[in-house]
Amino acid sequence: MKNVFPQMVAATTLVMASMAPAWSQAIPTPASPFAIEQIVGNWQVVGVLVAGGPVQALVTNDPTYMGRRLSITPTRISWAAKGSARGESCETPSVQALGSSLDNALGDTPPAEMSPALRAAPAYTVACQEKDWGPTTGAVLAYPEAGRLALTWYDNAVLLLQPVDAK
Repeated sequence: MKNVFPQMVAATTLVMASMAPAWSQAIPTPASPFAIEQIVGNWQVVGVLVAGGPVQALVTNDPTYMGRRLSITPTRISWAAKGSARGESCETPSVQALGSSLDNALGDTPPAEMSPALRAAPAYTVACQEKDWGPTTGAVLAYPEAGRLALTWYDNAVLLLQPVDAK
């Protein structure tokens, strides 16, 4: 079997470099309090950052998540059907300020590729009416600027999303 790892690293480096301006500039934060209505629309995963840890099932810009779509309405957050991301949905969503930055919310091993501006973005927990949504520790959302979202997800991933048609 041919070793494709060097090509994967090169491709990942190119993708991350092309995203760098959007995620590395000084980013203004939205006014608090933050409401789910501010991010209503369809969002697409345009990047996957991976936090450190002893065992990791994902790679940077993992194809499992790249291109996936997340639909956010005032009454529901759900992954689009195509292969879905664990098929989970959140009914009657709300967001609660954690009182810390995304970097602090991620704990000891945030992804090395996170820009200082994204690290400093205020973090919010996503609460659902009847059950937790996302990983065991709960999904954490950062809204560093209009048109940009970061969402913590399974396997220590930070999904970077941009609107497909955000309203």
